[in-house]
Amino acid sequence: MTTNTLKQVTILLICAIGLYLSGTNLIAISGIKSLSDAATVMTFFSCFFPFSILSVNLSINLIQFLSKIKTLQF
Repeated sequence: MTTNTLKQVTILLICAIGLYLSGTNLIAISGIKSLSDAATVMTFFSCFFPFSILSVNLSINLIQFLSKIKTLQF
């Protein structure tokens, strides 16, 4: 793995934890009534977009890596 891939995986894990924690709090609230609720919503969406972009990017890299392995002749 390259350092770029390790950085992406690290950011993906941080975003996954942020998504999980803010998502569970977001499900529990019935509406945005305070600044704390708004911060929960902002945290969720701040983690959602990098998570989805990095997931797609790492999936593409994995598919390219697997296709390179498949074309090697042993």
